[in-house]
Amino acid sequence: MMYLKSGLALMILSFMVNSGICKHENSPEDFNYIGLERNQFGFIFTSIIVNGQAVKALIDFGDPNILQLSSRFTKENNIAVEATNGQAMHVDGSTFSIDKGLADLVKIGNWAHEDVAFKSSPGEIESVSEQIGTHFDAVLGWGYFKQYFTAMYYAKNTFVLSKVKPQINEILLRKPYNTNSNYLSVEVDIDEEKANFILDTGSSYSFIDSTYVTQRDIDTLEFKLGENDLLLQLQPMDLSILRQINAVGIIGADFLNKYEILIDPFEKELILSSNN
Repeated sequence: MMYLKSGLALMILSFMVNSGICKHENSPEDFNYIGLERNQFGFIFTSIIVNGQAVKALIDFGDPNILQLSSRFTKENNIAVEATNGQAMHVDGSTFSIDKGLADLVKIGNWAHEDVAFKSSPGEIESVSEQIGTHFDAVLGWGYFKQYFTAMYYAKNTFVLSKVKPQINEILLRKPYNTNSNYLSVEVDIDEEKANFILDTGSSYSFIDSTYVTQRDIDTLEFKLGENDLLLQLQPMDLSILRQINAVGIIGADFLNKYEILIDPFEKELILSSNN
């Protein structure tokens, strides 16, 4: 488990102030240090505490919710859930039901949150857990991270959340992100056309919808982000489900590993710096 105690958090603070993004003169309480671990497929996890119980959580920006808990965990810990009328959809188009509940206390990194609303779908997290070979019972989604400045240090296996904007040095690129959906979506250039991609920490690789490629007879499967020619090779995949949110692809961990990225939820922009 990578749950960071306060002493280790201060050590990381001392180390991170020498990197491109996280330079600050604010109180340590303004910052939240989240240690990451990865499985063999590149999915990222952290340890959180829900109602006093340690839980491994997948960090997934492709999930618009704040928190999801497995039906296994809610049953084992007697956490009440109730059915909703909502349904969600897999990439293959199949649907599943959504329940909801309220966790009394959730500790994420060195921050604690009371009365946290969560979603739960019977057997869904358990199924994904089995598919990727890692036992986990929670998902931290974009709904949580979009509330804070989030500095993503993939190469250092650390995210740093803050309530105040960190000072930023050596900026490679500023890129606005779209605010018309519950996902983190950015505009990229593909074969001299504009297209929207979802930034998804729950994906090990970057993909483009195969139908989009076929319809436009695209030869080079790569996108350009901004004027600095930040290029990334893409893999074709059926992503027709993304059409409902006006997106045609996914930016995954193969791109995120290359840079230090600050998400500014107030200016609605991504700020990229080089990995130092």
